[in-house]
Amino acid sequence: MLRCLLDSIKEYEVTDKVVDKTLGNSELELVNLIKKNKSITIPEMMQKTGLSDSGVRKILSGLKKKGVIERVGANKNGYWKL
Repeated sequence: MLRCLLDSIKEYEVTDKVVDKTLGNSELELVNLIKKNKSITIPEMMQKTGLSDSGVRKILSGLKKKGVIERVGANKNGYWKL
């Protein structure tokens, strides 16, 4: 359990950038989903994580503020950029 906790609070490498802020478990989970599928939708994130719509949106908002992710293009045809 301690190992899991340490893994979740360490710096997390996203593509070629290193995020110098620590990310929580839910944040890491969403980043990993986006990394696997850049066109993933919020409903798909909800289904895969078990989080509510508002929960996913709140976490995505925080990740945007931290500069970890960015939404490129329209909601329907856009994609996530790490």
